[in-house]
Amino acid sequence: MRQNRPLYLTNKWITILFGYYFIVLSIGVFLSVLALLPGILYKTEPSVLYLAIVGSIGMSANGSAIFYIRKLYKLCFSETLDLSDGKNMYAKRLGTIVYFFARPLFSIGFSILVVISLRSGFLLTAKGPIELNTGFIYMSMFFSFFVGFLSGRFVKQLEQSGEKVISKVLKDG
Repeated sequence: MRQNRPLYLTNKWITILFGYYFIVLSIGVFLSVLALLPGILYKTEPSVLYLAIVGSIGMSANGSAIFYIRKLYKLCFSETLDLSDGKNMYAKRLGTIVYFFARPLFSIGFSILVVISLRSGFLLTAKGPIELNTGFIYMSMFFSFFVGFLSGRFVKQLEQSGEKVISKVLKDG
């Protein structure tokens, strides 16, 4: 069972973070729709890879914003939100603010990793040149939403996998 740690914010920062996440959500929806309906903005349709990247960034932003808007409003009702203004609160508050601001940015980076992973997987399994189609866009966007929504878990999994890879490389090298 996960232990809830206290998060340190002020009422002003809670309001700013809600605004930030609604902006992230709005941008995410725009980018996702743009990837699905590129004719809205472009006269000639961009490449499948371009649309997959744009759509994946949008969907990861959506997933992250949805998860952290939910987390923030649940914090507003819980006992784990520390609004006090005591000594030595600056570092704790700054850490909490960076935590909330960075998660959508992490998610966007991870969504690009999703696109790269899917594309490299296709390249490795193909016997000849591959031609990406709209299915690649949809698959990239689908996985990117979950990477954004579960970015905290993705970071932990990346740490564990990264340690295994590094130790294997150092052991074999």
